[in-house]
Amino acid sequence: MISPDKDLVACVRQAFDDAEAAIKIAERSTSALPESAINQLRYAGQHLCQALTNGQASGVDVEGLLVKAYQHCLRSRYDAFEDIVLTTLQSIKEFQELEYPVEAICHFYPEYRQSVGELSGIQRLFLDARKVQQWNESDLKNYAAAAKRVSEIGDGVRIAASHLSKIKLAQQDYEARLAQHREDQRFVISMLVALYGTVAGVMGTVFTIYSTMVGRHPWAWVAAMMGASVMGVVVLYLLLRKQFSLSLEVDSRFGRGGAR
Repeated sequence: MISPDKDLVACVRQAFDDAEAAIKIAERSTSALPESAINQLRYAGQHLCQALTNGQASGVDVEGLLVKAYQHCLRSRYDAFEDIVLTTLQSIKEFQELEYPVEAICHFYPEYRQSVGELSGIQRLFLDARKVQQWNESDLKNYAAAAKRVSEIGDGVRIAASHLSKIKLAQQDYEARLAQHREDQRFVISMLVALYGTVAGVMGTVFTIYSTMVGRHPWAWVAAMMGASVMGVVVLYLLLRKQFSLSLEVDSRFGRGGAR
C-alpha cells in the first residue's frame, strides 16, 4: 500500500462525502435515484482504488489518479444538482399545461410570477455547465444554490397544485350532483303531471257516475275537477318543497357556481 499526499486524499474524501450528500438530497427531492451522479461516484471510487493499490508499480501516476477521482466527485455533485433541476422543471411544466388561472395560482403561491421568471436564467446556467471541462468548488456552489432555488419554487408550485386540484375535484363533484338533482326534478315533475292527470280522470269518472246515479247534479263534474285539482296542487307543492330543500342542501355543502 502507498501513502499518497494526505492533503489530496483529504480533498478527495471531502469531495466524495459532498457528492454522496448531494445524491441523497436529489433522491429525496425527485423520489428517484440520480443514476448519472451515482455512476460518477463509482468512477471516482475506481480511480481511488487504483491509486491506493497500484501506487508502488512503476509508471503509475498516483496524483493524476487522485485528481481524476476528485473531478468525478465534483461531476457527481453537479449531476445530482442537474437531476433536481430537470425533474422539478418538468413537473412545473406539466403543472402549467393544466392552464390554471395565474390569479388562482398566486392565491396559494403569491411569489409564483416572480419565481417562474427566474427559471429561464437557471436553465441557461445548467445548459452552459455542460460545456465545462474542469470542475471547481466555486462553480458547484452556484449550481447548488440554483438547485436549491428550483426546489423551493417546485415546493410552492406543488402546494398550489394540491389546493387547486382539490378545488377542481370538489367543483366537478358539485356539478355532477347538481346535474343529477336537476334530472331528478325533471323526473318528479313529469311524474306529477301524469299523477295529476290520473287523479283528475279517476275523480271525474267517480263523481260523474255518482251524479248519474243519485239525480244528475249539474255541478258534480265541476266539483270533481276542482277537488282533483286541489289534490294535485297539494301533492305537487309537497314534492317540490322536498326537492327545493335538497337543492339548498347541495348549495350549502358545495356553494353555487363552484366549490368553496
